[in-house]
Amino acid sequence: MSIAGVACSLAVCSEIGTAPPYQYDSTLVLGPAAPGLYGARLAMDADWQHGFDWWRGSVIDDARQLLGPDSWLAVSTQAGATDDEDFPGWAALIGPGGHVVDELLDWRAGTLTVDLPLRAKDPL
Repeated sequence: MSIAGVACSLAVCSEIGTAPPYQYDSTLVLGPAAPGLYGARLAMDADWQHGFDWWRGSVIDDARQLLGPDSWLAVSTQAGATDDEDFPGWAALIGPGGHVVDELLDWRAGTLTVDLPLRAKDPL
């Protein structure tokens, strides 16, 4: 697919950690996600931080392994809780090599607006 002339592919939630979305000739991989944090309900900031750190680290590790030299991953994660599940929340633009270009700093709901460098060598 193409958005505003940028070739994109889609990696929904756990697909962020699989090769197929990165194998297309895409400049941008879009990663909407709602990974549930299983186990005891998150009641304290330390609990939320633990879930957030797990998700953030997992996505960055996947990007390091799967992103091509001129491609980017834009991830947007559900934040907060429903009746039966908690979500780690996080939004980021990740560049080649797993470099985090910009991100929300914690698990709370927020808005992240970034400019997409069209080539990995473009200055940020």
